[in-house]
Amino acid sequence: MSQDEATLHTRDLDNLTKRNQQLYDQYIRIDIECNRAQQELSEANSRVEQLRNENANLRAEKKIWEVCLCWVSEKRDAQSFQVCPSSPGAREQDPFRGTVSLG
Repeated sequence: MSQDEATLHTRDLDNLTKRNQQLYDQYIRIDIECNRAQQELSEANSRVEQLRNENANLRAEKKIWEVCLCWVSEKRDAQSFQVCPSSPGAREQDPFRGTVSLG
């Protein structure tokens, strides 16, 4: 009977060893896939942060341009109707087009 028991235990041990090896191989594949997914997530988060920074920079640049355009428009409106008193005949001083004859 002990011979049969030893054979049965050996067979069980072999089956458990095979099952252990299968589970270990499956674990290794899943671990590799998990590491790859984690790396992709890290790269995606880095790209998202880069896009957020770029978006913030573009918004700031847009505000700067809006302020500049408003300032230029105000300057142009303030200077567009100035008449040069030293010129014979009415002349308008336009900073963007130079001196323009009105008459």
